[in-house]
Amino acid sequence: MAQNKRNRKYAKPGPKRLFNAQVYQERFVSERSFAWVDKFRALLVRFDIKAVNFLAGHHLAFALINLRHLFAAKGNNSALRLAELPEKNAVRR
Repeated sequence: MAQNKRNRKYAKPGPKRLFNAQVYQERFVSERSFAWVDKFRALLVRFDIKAVNFLAGHHLAFALINLRHLFAAKGNNSALRLAELPEKNAVRR
């Protein structure tokens, strides 16, 4: 990573840090993907005992993430908003 130069009056002793923009970009993509999956608590804590169920949960989570980004790219977020769906016990007028 690049060094923070804001509060440094003198250069840090020792060798400079290695910063490769390509490696940083690839790592950021993978870390961002893990952060998206961490929003699903059942996958984060791993309630599933069988590995097949755990893998199926990951497939479902990635499908939901991709659908969310697909609809967000088109500017149609209202299709996935749960607040706009009618409730089961709601009275229709």
